[in-house]
Amino acid sequence: MDVDVFVFLKEGENALLVSLEPIFRNLKSKGFDSFEEEAVIIHGLPVQFLTASGALEEEAVNKAMIVEWDGHRLRVMTPEHLAAIALTVGRPKDRARVVYLTSLPIFDKGRFQEILARHGLTERWNEWSAALGL
Repeated sequence: MDVDVFVFLKEGENALLVSLEPIFRNLKSKGFDSFEEEAVIIHGLPVQFLTASGALEEEAVNKAMIVEWDGHRLRVMTPEHLAAIALTVGRPKDRARVVYLTSLPIFDKGRFQEILARHGLTERWNEWSAALGL
């Protein structure tokens, strides 16, 4: 439905919020100034920019896979990291995402367990997997 782009932004001194304004200003200078809800429309696709916050999201960005799509090289989070992030968010659509991601042939259950252990999510996963029949 949309593209989520995780970014690292420097916080301003004594700032309570992180501003995406530098990104939006840059996009506007390139002609991308149409919005659909919280997403910028870029070449017809809604793109939402999210700050990578916390150790799990930072690790997910840093360990992203390089993939080719439509002649472009992209960094895409691993399904194991995406499932762990969905686990921390916990909305109904995140539960569906976990079911989908864990069923992918490329999903590495061992790597997933390592990510969960590193970020203190093993107990939560045990609860979710029992409730979801995984």
